[in-house]
Amino acid sequence: MLVIIEGPDGSGKTTLCKKLKENGCIALRRERGYNWTIREVYTIMMSDAVVVVDRMILTQIVYRLYDGKSLDKCDFNWNQVCTILNKRLTKIIYCCTPNAYEYSIARGEENIKYEYEAMEIQKLYNYVVRVLELYEVVPVYYYDFEKQTVQDVLNFIGGK
Repeated sequence: MLVIIEGPDGSGKTTLCKKLKENGCIALRRERGYNWTIREVYTIMMSDAVVVVDRMILTQIVYRLYDGKSLDKCDFNWNQVCTILNKRLTKIIYCCTPNAYEYSIARGEENIKYEYEAMEIQKLYNYVVRVLELYEVVPVYYYDFEKQTVQDVLNFIGGK
């Protein structure tokens, strides 16, 4: 199973990924800008393990929308996105901590310099995730590290 952790900077993605790894999941973290191959993703999806990925498809879609660039600049075409976002093989954990911008600034992140930018990116994530939910494309779990626990996430993934 593929579990994709998505959300804006400072929302707890990397920390959650590390904690899930400590709890028996295989965790992959790719640096921003990493170019996924469809073969790599299909291999993950078809494995018997729970593979947790820190950022992937939604991040690319959100940032292309934010930048006003074509979605053609994403790693996957729309048919591949629809195959990857398969409710039998993939789950999304949406990290949506309300104070994400403040946490990213406190950590020294420099990708988003102004709060209005962070708010716009958060809105785009909210819209994209809501569409996935409305059309029941893939199961989505809203994770706020200030309120939920890693055990809550493990229960969503599959009762680990």
